[in-house]
Amino acid sequence: MIYLLLCAYAYVHGQTNAFLYSRKGAEALARNEHRDLTIERGLVAAAVVAACLYSYPLLFVELVAWVLAFSFWHNGAYYVMREKISRGGTISDMGAINAWKHQSPTTTAKLDFTYKLRLWLMLASLAALAVGYGVVFYFTTSISGL
Repeated sequence: MIYLLLCAYAYVHGQTNAFLYSRKGAEALARNEHRDLTIERGLVAAAVVAACLYSYPLLFVELVAWVLAFSFWHNGAYYVMREKISRGGTISDMGAINAWKHQSPTTTAKLDFTYKLRLWLMLASLAALAVGYGVVFYFTTSISGL
């Protein structure tokens, strides 16, 4: 599913943004940030290849669902990684859960979603997938059955 590839991309993209916006560059973490950048590019390439195999209606459904889910994965990964960077590269499981729900008080983003809104949008994306697939399959089978 393109949706899963793009959600994985949003997650990795959130991590790479945390590296870039931490203002510490390569010193942000001990690991090499190029690994994350390569994974990010690979996920985009895989999603593009997969999109070539999809019908347009299903591609539309998955892209709409991904747009709804993007902020949940991206911002969650971003806040966890920023917390990890600020703590010198380590974070507890509970710290990661709390960081995932974090809301930045100093953001310069034009649209900054709260955790509650990000969660609702994620749930809406799953509903959009279910309804969208149902509608597409209903109409494809009813038209082909004529």
